[in-house]
Amino acid sequence: AGKLVHSAKSLERSDYSLVDFNRAGVPLIEIVADHTKNPVRSVEEARRYLEGVRQILRYIDASDCIIEEGQFRCDVNISLKPVGSDQFNERVEIKNMASFRAVMAALEYEIKRQSEILSTGGKVSQETRLYDEEKQITILMRSKEDAPDYRYFPEPDLVELYIAQEMVEKIASHMPELPSVKAQRFVAAYGISKADALLLTRERELSHYFEKAASHCQDKKRLTIWTIKELFHILNENKITIEECPVPPQDFGRLVELISSGEITEKIGKTVLKEMFEAALSSGKPSNKGPDQIIEERGLKPIMDKDALERLVMEAMESHPEVVEKIRAGSPEPVNFLIGQIMKKTNGRAHAGMLRQIMVEKFSS
Repeated sequence: AGKLVHSAKSLERSDYSLVDFNRAGVPLIEIVADHTKNPVRSVEEARRYLEGVRQILRYIDASDCIIEEGQFRCDVNISLKPVGSDQFNERVEIKNMASFRAVMAALEYEIKRQSEILSTGGKVSQETRLYDEEKQITILMRSKEDAPDYRYFPEPDLVELYIAQEMVEKIASHMPELPSVKAQRFVAAYGISKADALLLTRERELSHYFEKAASHCQDKKRLTIWTIKELFHILNENKITIEECPVPPQDFGRLVELISSGEITEKIGKTVLKEMFEAALSSGKPSNKGPDQIIEERGLKPIMDKDALERLVMEAMESHPEVVEKIRAGSPEPVNFLIGQIMKKTNGRAHAGMLRQIMVEKFSS
């Protein structure tokens, strides 16, 4: 099949039209959703349903489902009913929506249009309408006919297709783990929240990356936080997807494990993650240096020797006697100032927890 491409944004304004055969020969799968028992009752529900279908199709690798490229489209049927009534009015089908935003906008407009007709005593006609994205309105395409009016008849050149139950069961047995099931497993296996699990399983590649990283990190909750906050941030900052992430998942998991075990601070961890990204992006190759190697080469290993930390505390106290007086007078807040000064001096390498403990010991004696 081909599609018409007009020289202008609409047929009426076009001087000519061309036929695009790029998708000729590409199979089309049509999913007909039966919502008679559980109808979609809002625009938001419709959005969630479409996103769920798209997510499943991507997980099973049926399609990339890029709606703007025509890989995933939908028509919608919409009808309204009075509050408290079980009887719907005539349904209207809407076509020609080329984005999720267009689907939502078309539904919003059609709800408003039908509401205005019904509120003035009018009757909604059963019809098919097109969505005009430029004007953000729906326009009549044709009056809707019932099935007999279409004069359907069997296609003589196509044999009837029978799908055996054994074939269905065989396909089902080879299906990958679907996102909803995977999210439940993440909650049970990793002890993370449902909201975080849904976020980590929204894309198949992301869930695979997280699971590989998790096999190199004991602290799954910290790994979740670092994935959602730090990894997502640096991916967005560099405008790349998780598939293009230059840091191998095992290195990311190891980095978070070093932080969780107290071998490095969070600040050092962020520095190492940034360096792994920058080195890989500048070379155009995946990172070949793990976090341990970068920490060693850059001298980023935290200062955890108690004697060395005590010397740093004494130097900070001697440099800021007025702060020491406030602490001795019963104000604990200035302790953070002293810790901050030490962290600044050591470029974040001093172990903050040990510094605080040393200060507690000194000021309580």
